[in-house]
Amino acid sequence: MPDQLRFDSLGCATGPASEVKTPNIDAFAARGSLFTNCYTQASVCSQSRCSMFTGTYPHVSGHRSLENLIKPWEPNIFRTLKENGYHVACLAPRGDTFAPTVTELSVTEYGFLETPEYVPKFGNGTPPEKDESIWGRLFYRGRRDADKCLDYDEAVVRSALTWLDCPPKDKPWVLFMPLIFPHCPFQVEEPYFSMYDRTKLSSIEADHEKKTGYEPRYMKSIRDRYGTDRATDEIWKEIKATYYGMITRLDDQFGRVIQKIEDLGLWKDTVTMFFTDHGEYLGDHGLIEKWPSGLSDTLVHEPLIIGGAGLPEGKRIDAMTEMVDFVPTMMELTGIGESYAHNGLSWVPILCGDETNHKEYAFSEGGSLCRRNLFWSSPRTRTI
Repeated sequence: MPDQLRFDSLGCATGPASEVKTPNIDAFAARGSLFTNCYTQASVCSQSRCSMFTGTYPHVSGHRSLENLIKPWEPNIFRTLKENGYHVACLAPRGDTFAPTVTELSVTEYGFLETPEYVPKFGNGTPPEKDESIWGRLFYRGRRDADKCLDYDEAVVRSALTWLDCPPKDKPWVLFMPLIFPHCPFQVEEPYFSMYDRTKLSSIEADHEKKTGYEPRYMKSIRDRYGTDRATDEIWKEIKATYYGMITRLDDQFGRVIQKIEDLGLWKDTVTMFFTDHGEYLGDHGLIEKWPSGLSDTLVHEPLIIGGAGLPEGKRIDAMTEMVDFVPTMMELTGIGESYAHNGLSWVPILCGDETNHKEYAFSEGGSLCRRNLFWSSPRTRTI
């Protein structure tokens, strides 16, 4: 599960003309099912994760902030699987999903098997000095030293490769790998940093004045506060190239995990899912990163791929789906049955059968407290 990955930043999602190199994810999609109209229910990390893992919309569960995590009294899919006999391993201590004590209730194993040598410092009690330059406001750091390549994500991947050598033999298992890339700050080591020729990348449509129709007021407020009008076409391409480099690094890591599954003969018995929590503006509307009330396609369009365990290969599912459907799908695929109330609808009929219709609309929402932005998406119309 990468973080902040745009749907259109995968080769399998955009086709032969894609600018980004994701051969391993593309190969996985060719051996599985690519969902082309799946949407997350929120555009920010914790809110989206809490929604997809509880199977409830944010307005139902109340998860509207980064601090309001899954509570001990709330059912979640990991806890339900564990209580139904599954060995649940989460090899990445991110800390942005479960409230205190819920981790112990929900997973069997938690944390790295291989410790990262480099972990970014997010704060030491002293507010960091703000970088108000255009590079600082776009969260750009560029090329990083090779000695920082054993970072959080690489430690998760190496831990997973070690874990897969000896998974539980006496019970079914779930291995969850939440990563950080390609979440900003935008930085990556070689060869990924120089992999994309900035001069050959397409321009980002960052000029909001060329748009028509209504624009949410927060967009102008962010542009004014960050001063993103200072960003030239060359600057946006630099951000884009670095973001793509981060994605190709992610793709290489994903390929190593899939190869391990193959080498151990686990592919035919293991359902593998690839998905993210939300997307990234990457210059669209003259904006960067994401926003709690941002509901553009670039933020909520989900690159969902499912394969393995005898599931259909090379299938493209165009039906409207939501990540709130993840919970009932897991309940059905694992055979534990409906274990608690939720707002989702299982993907199994469209994934495994001939059904082509799923939902008429996808529902995403943003905001906090009593103020809320709503977003409905359907194959026919999209309204903000």
